[in-house]
Amino acid sequence: MPALTHPPHEVFAQHYTTNGYNSHKAAAAAGLHPSAKNHPAVRQRIAELMQAQFAALQLDALAVKEHLARVAFGDIRNLFTPDGDLKPIHELDDDTAACIASIDVEYRSGGQDEEGNKLPPVKVVKVRRHDAMAATKMLAQHFKVIGDDGDGVNALANALADRLHAAKKRILNPEPPTDVEVVEPAPEPEPGAPLPRYTSLLPPAPAAGTTDEDTLW
Repeated sequence: MPALTHPPHEVFAQHYTTNGYNSHKAAAAAGLHPSAKNHPAVRQRIAELMQAQFAALQLDALAVKEHLARVAFGDIRNLFTPDGDLKPIHELDDDTAACIASIDVEYRSGGQDEEGNKLPPVKVVKVRRHDAMAATKMLAQHFKVIGDDGDGVNALANALADRLHAAKKRILNPEPPTDVEVVEPAPEPEPGAPLPRYTSLLPPAPAAGTTDEDTLW
């Protein structure tokens, strides 16, 4: 696709793909609103410019996913020799080297020995790795294992959290059962008042001269 016929749109796309994908800076350069990124022609132009950049760098989607996998699943043990010493940088394999964000080397004073002789400086090497959890999250979102809409692992975690919260609430704030009727105690009778009559739940006694068989019928 050639350059866009509307110059501000072309300026926006060019700046957006060269300034770290900042729509506000691109909009300021083109004299447009940041929402210009959502214009169909601008979006297509941005995609083409990004594809050209990846081609120049010999990058594609597979290469990006492979690098993320190296960061996410890199084994820190590969940084050391069997004796526990840090491997020289030139001995690291490609997968292990991809996990490293930076290496800082500094020399500290070695102090003195018991006789007061100055000891040689101590070499300290600090190795910082890329964020493995961030890379794992990006891969999980790409493969739809988790997402922002509460699916996958997110849904399972949310469901378990809701059940635990409900159980904790029942323990701390128990509620009376809804199927039990609470009966208030009868008031005490006044002195000298006749006692109330209560209806017996037992069947009436048979009349004189009748048998049990007669009462059944």
